[in-house]
Amino acid sequence: MEHTLAQRLKVARTEAKLTQQQLAKLSGVSQSDISKIEKGKIKSTPSVIPLALALRIDPVVLQTGEQTDQKEIRKPSNLLPAVTEI
Repeated sequence: MEHTLAQRLKVARTEAKLTQQQLAKLSGVSQSDISKIEKGKIKSTPSVIPLALALRIDPVVLQTGEQTDQKEIRKPSNLLPAVTEI
């Protein structure tokens, strides 16, 4: 596992075959912020969650590098309970 958030984000993004601009569009995080994170200028950010969801990886793994038991990351819309009509 990579040692810094910068390294982990860049590896995850390149393994997903995404450019910074594509990841920005998917995550809602600006390309500028993604660049700053990958360069190590931003060490910790709440943007980790949308970035991880866009990359389909566990936010804890992206932020800390520590593995979790979570097997699948789902988009937020999939996490909301279904609403049924009465």
